[in-house]
Amino acid sequence: VPEAGKQPEFFESNSVDLSGGGMRLLLDKEYPAGTRLILKFTLTLKTGDRDLEVVGKVVRTWPDERLKCHHTAIQFVEINRGKQDIIARYVFMKLSERRRLS
Repeated sequence: VPEAGKQPEFFESNSVDLSGGGMRLLLDKEYPAGTRLILKFTLTLKTGDRDLEVVGKVVRTWPDERLKCHHTAIQFVEINRGKQDIIARYVFMKLSERRRLS
């Protein structure tokens, strides 16, 4: 989250875990615990794409030498119930797809 009067800086990353309470990202840069980030991401549901924007707080981070990145666990701290429901629907849809494939 930028300081007052400054514009946020956005960059692309990969998510490796997602739930209604947070997500884990693979980031090039290490962010210390407590850092607040604005997260913008798109989830593809059967009814179409849903663009979400939430604020999260870094809970922990650890390096991954093999992938040359940092795993960053983020807890959502500013998210409404509607956005949490969209995320839960997406996660349920992905779990259902995996079960059908196995």
